[in-house]
Amino acid sequence: HNAGVFEELRERDIPVIYGPLDTLAYKVELKHEHWRNIEHLIASGVRFGLMTDHPVILQRLLLLTLRWFLRAGLSKQQALEIITRSNAEILGIDDILGTLEEKKWASFVCWNGDPFSLESYPVAVYAEGQQVYGEA
Repeated sequence: HNAGVFEELRERDIPVIYGPLDTLAYKVELKHEHWRNIEHLIASGVRFGLMTDHPVILQRLLLLTLRWFLRAGLSKQQALEIITRSNAEILGIDDILGTLEEKKWASFVCWNGDPFSLESYPVAVYAEGQQVYGEA
């Protein structure tokens, strides 16, 4: 719970890929993992993205993990950008991934409603521009 670490990273222009969240301390580096660290992460202004540690923590839990960022005051759009645009920018691959634009590899899910709602479900899935699930 030390905000100074994130501030130091910001000052040195070192981005953070944060995570996983919602886990037991199955690794030494997760000993102090706590959702309150997100408040420090956001407040510091450091560039950050989010990861799950897949396959140990399944990537399908990313959407549930984003709830902590909503609780910390981010909008749904900002939360989704943490796992899309931000990660691509930090990894230096935002020329091909991270946003839906012409000439980029389009991988995305179409939902029947708000993806943050427990009642919503995927109606189509596209991977690198090709539909892999759903009706055409």
